[in-house]
Amino acid sequence: MMKFLLKLLLTIAFVHCSNAVLGIHVNGFEKNGKYRLNREPPLDDRKIKLADDELVEIKWIEQKLNNFDPQDHRTWQMRYMENRNFSEPGGPICIYIGGEWTISMRWLLTGHMHDMCRDLKGIMYYTEHRYYGSSWPTEDLSMENLRYLSIDQALADLAHFIIHVKETNPELADSGVFLVGASYSATMATWFMQKYPHLVVGAWSSSAPLLAKVDFIEYKEVVSEAFEIVGGTNCSSRIKRAFEQLERLVEEKNTDRIEEIFSFCYPLDLSKEIDVWSFFSDVAGPFSGVVQYYREESRDIEIQCEVLMENDIEDDLEALAFWFWGGVPSGGQCYNHRYEAFINYYSGTEWTDRAALVSIRQWYYQTCSEYGWDQSSGSENILFGSTFPVELSLQICQDLYSSFFTPEIIHANVDRTNIIYGALNPSVRNVYSTHGEFDPWRPMGVQEDINEYSPTVILPRQSHCSDLYSVSELDTPELLESKQRIFSLLRQWLGMGETEPIPTD
Repeated sequence: MMKFLLKLLLTIAFVHCSNAVLGIHVNGFEKNGKYRLNREPPLDDRKIKLADDELVEIKWIEQKLNNFDPQDHRTWQMRYMENRNFSEPGGPICIYIGGEWTISMRWLLTGHMHDMCRDLKGIMYYTEHRYYGSSWPTEDLSMENLRYLSIDQALADLAHFIIHVKETNPELADSGVFLVGASYSATMATWFMQKYPHLVVGAWSSSAPLLAKVDFIEYKEVVSEAFEIVGGTNCSSRIKRAFEQLERLVEEKNTDRIEEIFSFCYPLDLSKEIDVWSFFSDVAGPFSGVVQYYREESRDIEIQCEVLMENDIEDDLEALAFWFWGGVPSGGQCYNHRYEAFINYYSGTEWTDRAALVSIRQWYYQTCSEYGWDQSSGSENILFGSTFPVELSLQICQDLYSSFFTPEIIHANVDRTNIIYGALNPSVRNVYSTHGEFDPWRPMGVQEDINEYSPTVILPRQSHCSDLYSVSELDTPELLESKQRIFSLLRQWLGMGETEPIPTD
């Protein structure tokens, strides 16, 4: 038992992210992995030496606030990072696109893009998306100022960045530009190839969701499937039984039992349906984090199942509550289940508010205004019951921002995105798309070659962005083959030929 607890404690930060404790109140939405899935893809920092930080320089570029209004001359400073230590004349420009997170130096110091660009004597950049990290275009995150947060504006920022780099570095004027994106920034890479093909030679899109969809029921389906396949039927069955038991308690109005085992701060008021939805979403959320960033060598799913199955707790629901609290008793803390607490917490509009620091206010706005991607319980093929419907996310859009975001408006916004960018049929060339079999975002991405110039690979037993790391002896044959393929494609796009040994860290 102890070894499983020790393993779990080592992964609590990864799975449950930040357990924000306000006094003795633990906010469920901070424990819920759903609300911290939008982060920079994790990296093995052990390969980075302290002295390596000196290889990366932090820089700033002036961008227009509104790229599409010639009468609006307001500007702001976008942060980016540069590593030119391996650059030689004729080498490529390699750009790792920042997504809905704060950028760091790590991805310019290791990873497969770094290794390929280093071997090709290229210069590396890491751009930060407007409204994220330290790239603040407006004075705050009020609804009025969020109007300039959109994929259209972000792609225009990237186009201006590429032009700026070439104009201010004459030695790079003829260098080919190669884009790499992860998750949402992979979406950006694909759509950039469609909108600005004259500026780049090719792109590698790892785990790119391309289909905007309001009710993203497939997400929890893949999470459930991964727990069943990797964790085993005993584990998945226990999870399913626990949620069924929890739903029965709600039907029987046995709130005392729920409040006791989950250490509620306040009584569960069943007349407030949205509080019940929020509670179920909180409990189901951490399973998403386990699967989304699963790596086979780390055994994250297996470890969580070991804790769920081997903690000597016979009752399924009690085992779930024990796991929800991180494998340790609540220790005098209590869980704040109220939806109102979530709204209050993430309604902050200052850049120093928690809502901005963890990128939730920004990212939720983008899902309401462009993408949907609401990870609901709308499917019968999941382990987590049916008590966090899409209506929960639709209500969040109204309560965090404005009543303007009616369900009809949100659906129209999603339709607009698919019409403009082509959903699963983008008009692109020279895009290499990869997805992990266990990536919950995979159903929103292309599952087969886009065309003869843009291949797609589904990597068995891999998850979200798991192919971005440097070549390793732990790589599966399929993963190693995919890394070799993108290196060959990159050389081909740059006119350098295809055959060359695969780069290693």
